[in-house]
Amino acid sequence: MSSPAVATTPEVENMLARNAVVAIGVSGGKDSDACAIATSEYLDRIGHTGARLLIHADLGSVEWRQSLPKCHALGERLGWEVVVVERKAGGMRISRSSGHPFHEHLTTDSTVIRPPIPRASGH
Repeated sequence: MSSPAVATTPEVENMLARNAVVAIGVSGGKDSDACAIATSEYLDRIGHTGARLLIHADLGSVEWRQSLPKCHALGERLGWEVVVVERKAGGMRISRSSGHPFHEHLTTDSTVIRPPIPRASGH
């Protein structure tokens, strides 16, 4: 069985040739697992020896309880470090009256939803 294709650009290929750090966001779900596995196989194939990280954003109270254990299992399978990040300032409350579609599946008046982790400057 051949490894899946991985899309790159000349800029990415140049960084990988210099063994740049590779970090992949993972949730514990099948899509991010597949991405990490395909990327790991690609990096092995091209001889990449730089650091490799799986990044998991902890969503707090709305997190699927198996997310973090699944991410750690993937990290063990691949031999990659798992880094867990969370927003120190806490989440934001979205009231049911806001009309946010997330509330269609809730039985409480509000929930805590963590905003996205800000991108690094220059992106």
